[in-house]
Parts: sequence; structure tokens; C-alpha cells
Amino acid sequence: MEDYIKQDRADGSRGWTEHKPRTCFTVYGKVRGQGRPRFTTRGSFVKVYKDKRDVAYEQEIAKAYREAGGTLHTGAVAVHITAFRALPQSRPKKVTHEPDTHQPDIDNICKIVLDGLNGIAYLDDSQVVYMTARKQDRKRRPEEFITVLVTDD
Repeated sequence: MEDYIKQDRADGSRGWTEHKPRTCFTVYGKVRGQGRPRFTTRGSFVKVYKDKRDVAYEQEIAKAYREAGGTLHTGAVAVHITAFRALPQSRPKKVTHEPDTHQPDIDNICKIVLDGLNGIAYLDDSQVVYMTARKQDRKRRPEEFITVLVTDD
């Protein structure tokens, strides 16, 4: 019975609904997208590695998830990502908001979040069966951040 919670239904009646574990957390700082892989050669061998800034951002995401009390999910997972970015100072003062059609691309934001949660929120990102992502309009904000919600599906 601990997997169910008492909840009002849409038709007005009350009943037991399955409780899905969920963790919502926020990562403050410049919103980053997954960068291109880097290559180096050692003799005739090629080594592929991630940029150190990408690795640091993934570690920030993992830290925020752990601090929010997130647990390891073993089944199907749903992830919801929202990015909030500030208008640049160079924009005229009369512009209060505008659609965020600038870099980083939303798919690269999703990639870095999923990679950051890999092994922390779920065993492998193949467990993610449902995902939503949104870049909110750029507004005059003091800080940029992303919010992430991870739930069982």
C-alpha cells in the first residue's frame, strides 16, 4: 500500500493512485549543451575524450540530483528538462523577452543532462522512455539555470 497515495480524481471522487517516485532539482549557472568530442593522437592511436567543461557540468548535474535526494531508478524513466536563460546586456532595454533561438541547441542540452544523470539517476540512458525539453523565452534574469524532473514512467 506504500506505493499508492490517496488522491482526488478528475471526476471529483477520491481513490488510491499509484505513487511514482520523482525528483526535481535545479542547476544554476550558464546553460551548456553537449560539445563535440575531442580527438588526440598518440603515435598511431587515436584517443577520444570529452571537453573538461562538459565533464564539470555533468558533475554539477549529478551533484544537484544527489542533493535533491534522488535515487537510482531501475525501470523505465521519464525526464523533463526546462532551460531558463537571460537576455544579453547588449539587447535594448525596451526588449523584455524574446524566443530563445540561440545556441546551445535543445538536443545538446538534453544530451548533457542525460549523460550527467547516467549511473546516478538510472543505470543507463536507454531507460529513458519519455522526455520533454523546453527552452523558455530569454528574459532579464539575474541568473541562468535549468530545472530537471526525473520520475518513474
